[in-house]
Amino acid sequence: DRVAEYREKGGDVEQGKIVYATNCAACHKLSGVGGDIGPQLEGIGNRGVERLVEDIIDPNRNIDVAFHYTIVQLKDGRLITGLKRREFNQAVVFATVDGKEITVRKAEIERETKAPASIMPTGFGQIIPAPAFCNLLEHLLTH
Repeated sequence: DRVAEYREKGGDVEQGKIVYATNCAACHKLSGVGGDIGPQLEGIGNRGVERLVEDIIDPNRNIDVAFHYTIVQLKDGRLITGLKRREFNQAVVFATVDGKEITVRKAEIERETKAPASIMPTGFGQIIPAPAFCNLLEHLLTH
C-alpha cells in the first residue's frame, strides 16, 4: 500500500526532512544529520522505493548481523536492550533504541543474550501517517 501510494502521489523532500528528523535521526545519519547508532544512510536512495519501504516497515527482514541487539540482565535485576557498541577496560557501551549510549561495568552484568533482530522499532507503517511516509520516502530517495 505504501509503495502504491508513493507512486501515485509522490512526496515532498522538505517535509520528508522533517519526518526524518523526527523519526529516524536519533539513530541514523544522512547528509551529516543524525546519530551513529544504526546504519548510515548515504546512498540509501539506490535501494529503490520497494526496498526502502521494506526496510522501514519490516526492519528485521534483511538485517546485518552487526545490528542485532543485545539483551543484558544486570545483577540488580534491571534489563538493558541495545546495540553492543564497544568494550573498554572493565566496561561495555550499549546504544539504546532512543539513540543514547549507556556504559555498564562488566562486573554488573549477569547475562548477555544476542537477539536475531534489529534494534530499530517495528511499526513505522502504522506510526507514520501515509502522507508523511511518502514525504520520508521522497527525502530518502534523493540520497
